[in-house]
Amino acid sequence: MIVVRPRKSSQGPSESNRRRAVRPRPELLEDRVVMATGPYYLQATLTPSTPTPATTFGTNVALSRAGDLLVVGARDSTAAEPTSSGTVTTYQRDGTWWSPSSILAGPASSTMFANGLALSADGGTLAVAWRGDAPS
Repeated sequence: MIVVRPRKSSQGPSESNRRRAVRPRPELLEDRVVMATGPYYLQATLTPSTPTPATTFGTNVALSRAGDLLVVGARDSTAAEPTSSGTVTTYQRDGTWWSPSSILAGPASSTMFANGLALSADGGTLAVAWRGDAPS
């Protein structure tokens, strides 16, 4: 997942960020989410703490109104276990640095945990949806 921040017209990006200006390209969009609609620069690239070949990290995201709390869903842990529990990772922003603040794992018997996410504007309430218990 790529997190970008808007560039203020009076304040350009640093020299190192200028070279990494984000323009949506297919290689940037593969297994990532690019949030950009204007002149933005790359702020951070977020990856799951335990990446797997078939991760769905970034399928669902939610951002608080202040932009300092980001919630990222990963529906399933692996393709080999389609009924495996997914995760929700929260990231806290401190300046331009994003760090994981918590990881919420779904119930072991759930399918597609984190299939849907909703975060209140103040970042104080998170709702996580999943399809239910896996068949036994």
